[in-house]
Amino acid sequence: MNKNKFTLIELLVVVSIIGILASLLLPALSSARDKSKLAVCKSNMRQIQVAYQMYFDDNDGYYPTDSPQMSWDDRLNGYDGRNVPLSDLNSAWPLEKSLYNSEIYACPDDEISRIWGVDTDVLTLSYSPTTYMYYVNAGSINSSKRGITGFNWKGALDGYASSKISEINQASSTISTFEHMTEGRCLGRDDQSSVSPESFFLSTANVPHEGFNKSNFLFVDGHVESLNAYSTLSIDGGGMGSDTNTTGTMWDAHR
Repeated sequence: MNKNKFTLIELLVVVSIIGILASLLLPALSSARDKSKLAVCKSNMRQIQVAYQMYFDDNDGYYPTDSPQMSWDDRLNGYDGRNVPLSDLNSAWPLEKSLYNSEIYACPDDEISRIWGVDTDVLTLSYSPTTYMYYVNAGSINSSKRGITGFNWKGALDGYASSKISEINQASSTISTFEHMTEGRCLGRDDQSSVSPESFFLSTANVPHEGFNKSNFLFVDGHVESLNAYSTLSIDGGGMGSDTNTTGTMWDAHR
């Protein structure tokens, strides 16, 4: 009898040890992978901030607007490392996945398939600037849309507008850009590419980093934080706002 052979019991012991080691290592590997995706997402947002900064230099300090055919991300073309022809930027349709890529605009934790009408040849857009809506007749800003880019309203659409960075008084505690992930969020999607906090809080998909129960937020001063979404509704001096009234919260660029 060959004494070098493993017995069945010895093999079972080895298999059990391997199983125990795997059960210990897999959560650690999963956590490391989640942290890596979180870091890439933060890096994307910092690169968007760099594009904003260069855009400011050429546009008197104003954030890019949304408007028919030209989304805020379209307007960052050239500042963000892309070189999309103007004819494609001016199209009413999102950019085609078969021709371009999302580059810095797609979070690696964003796994939602995109579709525009029936078209799936579209690019993922994981981020949105905070929305702004100004009532011209009343001379006031909508309580839930107090962000950096949006439009004026005078009984109907009265032009597109955006905030000037020098007029935002609390840059270090004001959100400029956040994660927003739905199937209709496509790169180059004309004037519907920025959304309100109400839309953000409607979907748990906007807290994509599940292991951390957090979402990434880019602030006006350029830093990025991973925060529990509801903590962003805290009001300066105490109290809480809501998704329908963000006055005084981190979503308010006009406080």
